[in-house]
Amino acid sequence: MKYDIILIYIAQRNNYQEILICKRNRKPEIGKWSLPGGIGGLDYNPDPHQAIKDEVKMDFDVEFVNYNLFHVKYDDKSAPSLRLYFTGKFNREPKNNSPETMSDFKWVSVDEAIKLPLAFEDVDDPVLEIYKDKFLKNG
Repeated sequence: MKYDIILIYIAQRNNYQEILICKRNRKPEIGKWSLPGGIGGLDYNPDPHQAIKDEVKMDFDVEFVNYNLFHVKYDDKSAPSLRLYFTGKFNREPKNNSPETMSDFKWVSVDEAIKLPLAFEDVDDPVLEIYKDKFLKNG
């Protein structure tokens, strides 16, 4: 079976209390907020740890630091995919370096992100709950 590998990053600040979400400017689910990331990063660098750094640099013109892979999830809801979730920090405030794929971005609490009608929420909301349990003291 062939499936896509999707690299997703949960950029955090304020001791994991806030995460970055972006508003999609491409299909599917155009106009919805989502966790940043995408397909194709491994086409340029087969090492997922380097590919996620490259993805962050391309999207937000920042360095992804103190990051790690914290969750892997297989999804077969719409199209089979393996989703690799990384979390870490940016070395400075981001800027939208990819207006063709995202129209906006903002920092929100994890609870706020879970309450939003996120793109791919059936897959990503459970991962945000895992993030909460793992990283937030009062989660």
